[in-house]
Amino acid sequence: MSLFYKTLTKLQRSLYLYFPGEENRTPFKRCSLTVLMDDVTQESVEAALRDLHLQELADQQELILSFPVPVQGGWNASLDPAGPDDVMVFRAMQDALAKVDDAPLPVNAIGIPTLEAMLSTWHPMNDTKYVLGIGSGADMALTLAATSPDNLAAVVAVQGTLYPLALEQAAYAPMPVWLCGCDQGAAAYTPGNFKWVGRLTPQEYGDRISRADLIISHAGMGSIITALQLGKPIVVLPRRGHLRETRNDHQYATVQRLGNRPGIFVAEDETRLPVVLDQAVSGLAGAGGIGISRVAEPRLTMAIGRFLAGKPLPEKS
Repeated sequence: MSLFYKTLTKLQRSLYLYFPGEENRTPFKRCSLTVLMDDVTQESVEAALRDLHLQELADQQELILSFPVPVQGGWNASLDPAGPDDVMVFRAMQDALAKVDDAPLPVNAIGIPTLEAMLSTWHPMNDTKYVLGIGSGADMALTLAATSPDNLAAVVAVQGTLYPLALEQAAYAPMPVWLCGCDQGAAAYTPGNFKWVGRLTPQEYGDRISRADLIISHAGMGSIITALQLGKPIVVLPRRGHLRETRNDHQYATVQRLGNRPGIFVAEDETRLPVVLDQAVSGLAGAGGIGISRVAEPRLTMAIGRFLAGKPLPEKS
């Protein structure tokens, strides 16, 4: 069994890692599943691998499994200031899934990790991380889903509670969460200040967008292009890399490039959002403008065609 015990020296915390029976480094990144439990020992981890069929799942799907060890007393899902910062610990442990020890990788003369060292590590994906919580681990899983949904693909909570402070600090980012025997606080929460639905079909989404006076979104190109095509004004708040809301600052780069277009209102952070919303609402009469075409401009397709045919590109006008 490929089960390893790893200590993170700086955090003074530890976890168990299970790697699938495949070679470490491949062209394909692997998803990961973090299992949060009350009592984490080698015996309890081996039991979970066996009785919950997690070992079989990991080997079939080539998943990296991690079992973080909580401090005595369980997980600080209530975000008690006197307790450990388990949200930070979880994030640090997600960055520790690539290798079985905490030692730095060997480097060459110019400070770059050697090829042999890189090939010895695993290659977990940073945006398809799954969490399974059981007991107080389920409480922690719900706290993570509420407050730190960045790069989490889905969460399963078995008999968990969503604590008030976690709800107060919620990021309100949609993500799949399966609730198994959780209390009503976790299961019954709904937004109180606006209409909402759990899911929209593409047709329903398109209908609501077409009827909207104003669109508010993160700075994803799909949302921006949809707004431009329909001639709808859009307020965008880019996800930021340094906040771990996304892998890098590509959304920030998007608004830097497109933010001056008519009908696009950019709030670079949450402190600017109220002002930008007021600006967008006050200018609704002419904010959107004429919608753009659903297909590329002829000069672009012509230039691509000439490039593919090996012909010289037209000069810039």
